[in-house]
Amino acid sequence: MGIKTYGVSESQRGILESAQCREIAHEILNFGVNQSQILILIKLLALELEDRQLMLDVTKIIDEKIKDDQQEETTIIV
Repeated sequence: MGIKTYGVSESQRGILESAQCREIAHEILNFGVNQSQILILIKLLALELEDRQLMLDVTKIIDEKIKDDQQEETTIIV
């Protein structure tokens, strides 16, 4: 007779959470977002992180990328 388990194991929970995240990302992409909007979404999600240092690191990278993109657009227009 085998061991009966009830509920979801930690490894199964991780798999289910990853699948749910992929579904959310798929829905966002189906909504028709562009690269600029994806960066903004990443920044907004980063602001929700509990790890403050990680939040600061991610938002700094995104802010730098957005600033670089805006400078490139300005250079092209001029």
